[in-house]
Amino acid sequence: MDSFANYMLKMREKISRQIAFSDETYKSTADLHERMQEFSVADKVIVRVRPERFPPETVENLHGRCTGPYRVLKKINSKAYELDIPRDLCISPIFDGKDLT
Repeated sequence: MDSFANYMLKMREKISRQIAFSDETYKSTADLHERMQEFSVADKVIVRVRPERFPPETVENLHGRCTGPYRVLKKINSKAYELDIPRDLCISPIFDGKDLT
């Protein structure tokens, strides 16, 4: 019985190492494709507007996909920005950095 427990323990350690190696490989590959842009206050950016940001009673087919350029009013953190968006768009002025170009 003791040898079976040792075998299972060694097998678990081997699998844990393989999973850790696989995770590290996946992360390094994914990091190569990640596009991290940082903007500063007063920069002009184009916004990719997702359909879920619009009010539910509006027609999705008539929504714009991209809009702008808008000025960055405030940098909330490295991934969130407040923009100078007109009130008539009826959407929040705070956007994630991945939606800006």
